Amino acid sequence: MWEKSQERATYTHYTSRGTSNIGRIYVSRNLSGQERGADTRIAELTDHLAEVTLIALEITTMRCGRIYWKMNTAILCDESFQKQMQQRWAEWSK
Repeated sequence: MWEKSQERATYTHYTSRGTSNIGRIYVSRNLSGQERGADTRIAELTDHLAEVTLIALEITTMRCGRIYWKMNTAILCDESFQKQMQQRWAEWSK
């Protein structure tokens, strides 16, 4: 188990009678040493804070042959597609 260094105590549950921290995050051996940080965040539907661990993953991409993506341009003439794109563009432009 990896534990963040604590300059001050961090708890996941606060009450008028005290505090507690029942959370643990376990990682496999191949991820050990890849941790980049830990934090607590407000979580919905619970009276505890969520514990979050940041892990740096080394992801390698593998290319096989001369494969590429090609858009079917016929979709550009579709009215429902055009309306959806106009709505999304308006949302993104805000």
